[in-house]
Amino acid sequence: MNTCYSAPLPAGPVISGLNSEGNAYTLPDVEGPVLVLFVTTTGWRIAKIEVPPELIGRGFGRQLLAAVCAAADGANVTITLTVERYSRRGLYKQVLRTWYRRMGFIAPMGDDHMERRPRTTL
Repeated sequence: MNTCYSAPLPAGPVISGLNSEGNAYTLPDVEGPVLVLFVTTTGWRIAKIEVPPELIGRGFGRQLLAAVCAAADGANVTITLTVERYSRRGLYKQVLRTWYRRMGFIAPMGDDHMERRPRTTL
């Protein structure tokens, strides 16, 4: 007999302007786009940003990521991620890498692992 254990995901950081359930963040009043974020010993790790194909190009992914970046700046933490094409209809890696660069991410090793260090204001 297989035993299935289910527990709620631990809560991630509170991010202004986003709804959260465990580690999944969504936009208020918009169904579909989601960002999954984990807190690690070295900062925050984005596991997934998913925008349904019919909603791509409307700025929802940017809104999710901008809110997380602003929260990371306020918390003085680095965000890391790995660029992956998430579905057959998903965006190509080069397009995603360019998109993340516009949001302040760099690829220090020149590969698909990217990071964004916190921005400070004077």
